[in-house]
Amino acid sequence: MKRKIILAGIFLLLLKTCVYADNSIKAEVDKTSLTTDQQLSYKITISSVDKEVSLPKLAEFDGFTIASQIQSSYTSFVMNNEVKSKTVYTYVLIPVKTGILTIPPAKVVIKGEEYQTDTFEIEVIQGKTKPEITPKEKSYPPGKSRPEEGFEQPQYTL
Repeated sequence: MKRKIILAGIFLLLLKTCVYADNSIKAEVDKTSLTTDQQLSYKITISSVDKEVSLPKLAEFDGFTIASQIQSSYTSFVMNNEVKSKTVYTYVLIPVKTGILTIPPAKVVIKGEEYQTDTFEIEVIQGKTKPEITPKEKSYPPGKSRPEEGFEQPQYTL
């Protein structure tokens, strides 16, 4: 009988942990090997029960240029009128050089506590065409010139 009570207590504790999952940040890539002709999808998912969530802080994508960025948010209601939100940032990256490239961890602050993602190593091999974007231009879309000092690039959220 004692064993059943202990197992029931453990089960309830695990159930509570699943329902009231802590804040978290997770990153994933759609591939770890690609050519210079291909694109890489880098996704950051932030789950939180707190409202105080910062935007992800990304380190420089050395060897990649950001072709596009999409943000989507989901909100769900759980027990005791708690609100859980999930925000997903998806970046489409284009390689601008070959070799083993590193995507450093992204960081986010949730209610004063810093969380970070894993680091990814991506193998990029030469494709049929050479990259048109040089590393010096990697922060700007093809065909666009460097903005004036103090001018911020607009960011679009869909």
